Amino acid sequence: MRQHGPSPFKPTPSDCPPRGACSRIFFTWLCKSKTKNLKGATHVKSESKGTVRSRTLPRLFSPTAVGTLGLLFTPAVGAYFSRENWRELGNEVEARRQGRWCAVGIALLVAMIAGAAANLSSLEGVAQVASLVQVVVWFLRTQSRQIAYVKVHVGKDFERRSLVLPALMASLVFGAALVWYTGRALERANTLLDTLGIEAPMPGKSP
Repeated sequence: MRQHGPSPFKPTPSDCPPRGACSRIFFTWLCKSKTKNLKGATHVKSESKGTVRSRTLPRLFSPTAVGTLGLLFTPAVGAYFSRENWRELGNEVEARRQGRWCAVGIALLVAMIAGAAANLSSLEGVAQVASLVQVVVWFLRTQSRQIAYVKVHVGKDFERRSLVLPALMASLVFGAALVWYTGRALERANTLLDTLGIEAPMPGKSP
């Protein structure tokens, strides 16, 4: 009869249970010890994962709030914070794209102000229309994509960065620009009326 070598498979406790009382007690203690060690290792691993996760949470501005800033103050403001979010998420391609949106937004604002200051109505009008189109396209084609990406891949597991101070600063800057722009528009309207020989109505003066 041919002799076979030792089997590579170890018998399980159900296949060959220990016969003696001492062996049975020792076997029971060994199984409990291994089970306890396994549970402890799983618990430590779970805690370790939780610790690593808490340390690697991205610090993001709320994508929805960033989109609102862009709609109110053009992509010159919104695209900047969107770029910071993409950088934090490790997507340099989208970050560079948002940087270009921001640069174009700033250029359009400068062209708008320069046209108003130099009485170049054509330049001012083109800059106004282009800025409005940019706001709509930027939000629908780029910022909406970031909102969807964060919702799907990050969810609510990120550290929120405050936009209160940036929003306040943007409000002050754009508010001052709006006051100046309105003043320039009134001056140009009065100049046009004088050219046409029409007297501008004065507040509180009856016709």
